[in-house]
Formats: sequence, C-alpha cells, structure tokens
Amino acid sequence: MTLLADLATETLERRLEFAGLPQGWHAIAAMVLLGLILWVTVHLYRREQRAGASMRIRVILAVLRCAVLAALAMVWLQPVIAIYTRREIEAPTLLLIDGSASMSLHDRYPDDAEQQRVRQALGNSHAGDLKSSSRADIVGSVLERDDGRLIRELVQNNPVLCYRFGDGLDLVGRYTAATQPADGRIAVAVPASAPATDIGAAVRQAVESQGGRPVSAVVVLSDGQFNTGETVEAVAGYARSKRIPIHTVGVGDPAPPINATVAAIEAPPSIFVNDPFKITARITAQGLAGQSLTIELLQRLPDVPAPSIIAARTIAVGPDDRIEPITFDHQLTRAAQARLAVRIQPVDGDIIAEDNQRETSVRALENRMRVLLAAGSPSWEYTYLSRLLTRDATVEVSCWLQSADEDAVRDSGTVIDHLPRKQEELAVYDCLILMDPRPGDIDAEWSRTVETLVSQAGTGLAFVAGRKNTSKLARETAAEPLLDLLPVVIDAGQADLIINELGYFQQTAWPLVVPPQVSGHPLLNLGDRPEENAQTWARLPGVYWHYPVSREKPVATVLLRHSNPQMRSAGGQHVLLATQFVGAGRTAFMAWSDTWRWRRFGDRYFNRFWITLIRHLVEGKLLGGQKRGLIQLKKDQCTVGEAVGVEARLLDSKFSPLSRDTVEMTVQTEAAPGQTLVLKAQPDRPGWYRGELTPTQTGVHELRIDLPDESGASTTTIRGELRVGRSDLEFRRTALHRDSLENLAAGSAGGRFLYLDEIDRLPSLIPAKSVSMVITGQPTPLWVRWWTLFVLVTLLSTEWALRKAFNLL
Repeated sequence: MTLLADLATETLERRLEFAGLPQGWHAIAAMVLLGLILWVTVHLYRREQRAGASMRIRVILAVLRCAVLAALAMVWLQPVIAIYTRREIEAPTLLLIDGSASMSLHDRYPDDAEQQRVRQALGNSHAGDLKSSSRADIVGSVLERDDGRLIRELVQNNPVLCYRFGDGLDLVGRYTAATQPADGRIAVAVPASAPATDIGAAVRQAVESQGGRPVSAVVVLSDGQFNTGETVEAVAGYARSKRIPIHTVGVGDPAPPINATVAAIEAPPSIFVNDPFKITARITAQGLAGQSLTIELLQRLPDVPAPSIIAARTIAVGPDDRIEPITFDHQLTRAAQARLAVRIQPVDGDIIAEDNQRETSVRALENRMRVLLAAGSPSWEYTYLSRLLTRDATVEVSCWLQSADEDAVRDSGTVIDHLPRKQEELAVYDCLILMDPRPGDIDAEWSRTVETLVSQAGTGLAFVAGRKNTSKLARETAAEPLLDLLPVVIDAGQADLIINELGYFQQTAWPLVVPPQVSGHPLLNLGDRPEENAQTWARLPGVYWHYPVSREKPVATVLLRHSNPQMRSAGGQHVLLATQFVGAGRTAFMAWSDTWRWRRFGDRYFNRFWITLIRHLVEGKLLGGQKRGLIQLKKDQCTVGEAVGVEARLLDSKFSPLSRDTVEMTVQTEAAPGQTLVLKAQPDRPGWYRGELTPTQTGVHELRIDLPDESGASTTTIRGELRVGRSDLEFRRTALHRDSLENLAAGSAGGRFLYLDEIDRLPSLIPAKSVSMVITGQPTPLWVRWWTLFVLVTLLSTEWALRKAFNLL
C-alpha cells in the first residue's frame, strides 16, 4: 500500500451524435419535409419528357439529386464525434490520528478492566508494562498490529487517508487495496507534540481537502480533548449536514490523573548583590489530596557546570488539591546572572514529569542605584518621588531642591549641600532625574559634563517637564547640550504658542495612549498580565497640562502619546513619554508631571513605574557589556511553538545607529546546537532590527548578537534571554474525555463510539462507497471537414456532366 495520486478510475467513450438534430415536433416536421422534398425530386424526374431522358438515366439523376439533398441534410444536422469520460470516484475513509501533546502521556490504568481493554487491543504486540507506552505509542501499535491488518481490511472497502491533527492537519499516508508495500508492512508514526487539540478544524479540513469528492466515513482516534476551536455539537452538526458518519475511538485512561506541576515561578529580573529577594512558586496538583510534596530550590551560576540545591521544603496538599504559593528567601553574594529553578521531587504515579520544574533568571548587580534628583520647585511629583526613592532599599538617592533655602533640610538618603557640578561629583551617580529644573543652575559647562557622562560613561538621564521652568530652559543656549540628549526635538517658540493658546491650567484630563507597537515594552508593564496591563493604562488618570514638543527623534521609542486630537504635529499625536539610547547611556523625556495622581489607586502603579524607569536608565552604566545595544522581547516567557517578536536596538562603534540591512542573532540552548535568526532593519527606525523567534523546545534560550568594531579587532556581544515552557493547555484535563467522543459520534450521520478493544469493528461499520460521474469532453465536428464539400461538389458535378451528356440542360 503506497501513496496514491488519485482515488478515481476513468473510462473513455466515443460515439456519433447530431448536434443540430431537432427535438419533439420540430423533428417530425423536419422528417416530413425531407421526405416530401425527396418524393418531389423523384416524381419530377419520373415525369421528365425531354429527348434522351431514358428511364435508366432519369433514375441515376434522381439518385444523385437525392444524395445531394441527403448530404445537405447531414450538414444541417451537424454530425459530431461526442467524447464522454466516465469517472468512478471512490469515497475514502478519513483516519484522523491525534498528535497533540496529551497523546505523549503515559497512563497508569489503575482500573483492571481498562487495562485489559488496552492489552486486548494491542494483542501480542505488547506484553510489557503499559506505563512504558504513551498514548501515541499505543495507537501506533494498534494500527501496525498484524502487519497493519486493520488498515488492510479498511481499504478492501474504501481507500484510507491518514492524517495527523492537533492545532493543524498533516497528511501522513494514502492507502488503497490495489497496491502493497515492498516489505508487506504498514508503519504509522505520529509524533505527539502539538500544543492544542482542534478536532473541529481537523474534520473540516480533511473533508474539504477532498475537493467535493464523497467521503465514506471519518474515524477519529483521540483522547477526546476539545480545548480549542469548535464545540462537539458544532463538529457533529457539520458532519451531519454532509451526511458523513464520524466513528470515534477513545485512547487513554479515563481515571482522574495524578500530577504535580510547577505552574509559575516569580522572581525579580535584577537585584543587587547581598540584597535579599523572594522567589515565589505556584504549585498545582491533581489527585494528590492529603499527600506530601518535596519542593526544592536550585541555583546555577555561570561558572558552575551543574545546579545545586540551596533550599528544600515539604508541603502538604490540602483538600481539593489546593496548595498555597511557596516563597523562598534568597540572596546572591556576587554579581552574576544566576539561574534559579523550582523543582518537585518525583511523585509515584505522576504522568507528566516534564512540568515538575520551572526556571527563571536573576541578574545580580554589583552596586545599588545612585540617583540624583534635582527639581526646580517642590511639586507633588517631586514630593512623592523623593519619598519613594528615600524609602526604596535598592536606591541611594540625593535630592536637591533648587527653590529651597541654602540652610533648608534636604530630603535625601545621602544628603548633599550643593548641586553637584564637577564631573567627578556627577560621575558617582548612575541616574540623573531633572524635574522642571531652573535655568540658573544649568550652564553650558554643566550641560556638556552631563552629555559626556551619559554618552560615554552610560549615566542615565530623565527629564520631567513642568509648568514653571521648562519653557525658560528651552530657550537657553547654555542648555542645548543637555536638551540634545533627550529623545525629542524641542521648538521653544512653537511650544510657547501652543501653551499660550491652551493656557497653563486645564480642567479636562485626556487619557494616555499607548502606541500598539510598544504595548509590551517593559517600562509599560504595570500589570502582571497583558490584559491587566492594558486595563490599567486605560483607567489611570489622564493628562491635564503637558509641554508640547515638535516630534520624537529617529532613534527614539515613543511609549505614551496624547489623546487630544488637537494635540497633533507632523510626527503624530504629541509625545508624552519617550526613551532613547545616547552612546553608552539612556535618556527619557516626560512631557507631564502628574504621575502622582496615580496614587489614588494606591502606591503600586506610581512606585512600579518610577522604579522600572530608573532601573531601565541605569542599566547602561551597570551593564557595561551592553553599551552598543539591547535585545528586547515582546515577552520574556513563552511556550513551545509560540512566536515571540524580537527587537534589537544596535549601535556601531561610534555609538551611532547601526546601518546594516540585516544582523544575525544566535539562539543557544543547553540541549541543542545553536541556531541563527536573521533580524531585519526597520526602515522607519534607524538602528532598530526586528524578527520573530519560534522556539521548538523548552528551557532557557540565550540570545546573542556579536557586533565587531570597524577594524574587526574586537567584538561587543549583546545578550538577551527567553524562557520557554510547555503549554499547559493539553495538560489541564488529561483523562480520556469519553463523553465528548460519544457525543461527537452520536451527533454525526450514524457514527459510533468504540472502545480501543473494539477497533476491529471499523471495517464492518464502513461499507464500500463510490460515486459515478460522466464528464463531457469537447466534441469533434464532422460536417465542417473538407471531404463534406468534396462529396457535394462531386455529386453536383456528376449530375451536371450526365445532364450535359444526354442533352438535358
């Protein structure tokens, strides 16, 4: 039995037909008219009285004239050779084999009756422990049993088309009784790796791929999960409307499963050396109520080949399999990228061992963040931010309020008695936050010093615009080196016109708009899930006053825009928040200073936004190896087979946007050789590159881009990380869904549900079926051939010659 190109046999038939033959009364009238014309012709020749017209000559002439009339009648009837192709179409049996991830499970079969059913279906092909065989292995063994006897019997009635389905459909074989494999055996190997089960799409695609040909039956071998796509009722209704029976065969253990899973692990992405932090794990269990689980915390450092157990805890599974989140306290004693994993010790009877462990990464930074907060006046924004940074254990802040008296008490963690001006004074800070600063303290030398620290030393800079001083500062020539660092273009004159037109105080708050292309940016993550994040930004208090800028710079990333239709420039809606890379450092611009209003919902959003922003800005200095770029993922965790958008911001050795058309990114995992992903340049964003990564296995994927300098003597490596897990969609309900399969079969056009040991009944349930079709080909006309004219000319010429010869003209 081999692959077939077609499931139909054809026979060709040719016959003579008359395309112009009249029908009904027209045919009778035509026959009468032809007969009358022939009778008149014969009658006239019989009465011919001219000399020389003997009876013999008159008969010959009458015959010739009748022959001419008969030939003309034949031309009028349009004789053709009609061609008919008779096609006998066999109706195939569509055998759909479940290839989803749940078919990789090894069932326990605690019920002796269920275990006996499986052993009977396997026959002599499997005498060992059933726990060593997955559901997919069992299906393969049943189909290959006795050299593929089941498929051989099925194809005696109808051809068999085998498909693998999960979240898609793949044809794996076409079989017919007319051919035999060389070795006499049938091998059906269906990998079980698809992340979802869509039986509805599989049935529809398999039927519709026949191109209108009849289908004798659909056979579904599955554990019955309907976790995506249409409902059971919809699929059964579709088959019923097509008059196709669906026979279902249940595969798997119907008993409730035993399984323990590390569903999630949460840890901060970066911490500081010796700072304590928490690792929280969420554990789920099935069928383990009242039992104990041992949970381990593992750690692996870059220079250590194997992970080590650093903590362990024994917990009791509560009623209804409830387990409270588990928290481990930990700290890293040196700067490094540490991999942390939470692992469940093996449990007897656990059918899914792969989900017993989950990893995350934590980067330990050498020092705490040193921040200088300078403000022109004691605004609400300054007040709440200074308090936050003073309390935060990861920040060492120095505050300078320009409007305060010289002997005033300063709000700081580290008190200063003047605004740092010298480069050595400013260099101790990882980030500078300028909140509507007064122009008097911003001279040309100070601006150039900040420009040097940002572009060369990687110091972060955040500029927050305000009502009192920003307009004045924007007109100062001495501030140009400072303002040039910002990710926006400022036109002081144009900004003043807009502000004067709108006024310095507005009563209407306009919502913040997150551009769709940056919805997953880390700085905008105020919620733990994407949908929660979108809802949070939608309900946060909006913008009253803002400082309008002309546009963002080409290398900037705009994170927030104004929603007022009037607040629009040539570059789009006015920019409210933007960031960019400047040499080794990063800068941010905020056009408004009302994030303190977010505190109406508590401290969470205000605190998270500012700490995340500061961490982003200081990474340029603390992560010195990333000075020439950054790998940014749409999400840092995904499942196998899930596409993840990858963006890279890359600079050349002169810290200008990289100008290549493409760059190569290496994706490395522990268990497989590295693969290369090509990132393409974004035409509208200089220095930005984009691609899409679809991981095929679980684990931590290390992302690396190597950027050589112009001479090629040295290389800068840009690194990122993606944690890939297994989708749990297939493992939320792992027992055999017998009811779903029974309802699918019963709701179709006469289908049956079969237990695995009843699968040999299938040939008797699917009788032979075929449909005959006659296809009319292009007819070949006979009356327009050359010999038609030849016959007419010959007959008329002969009659004329005879009449002339016997003086009858």
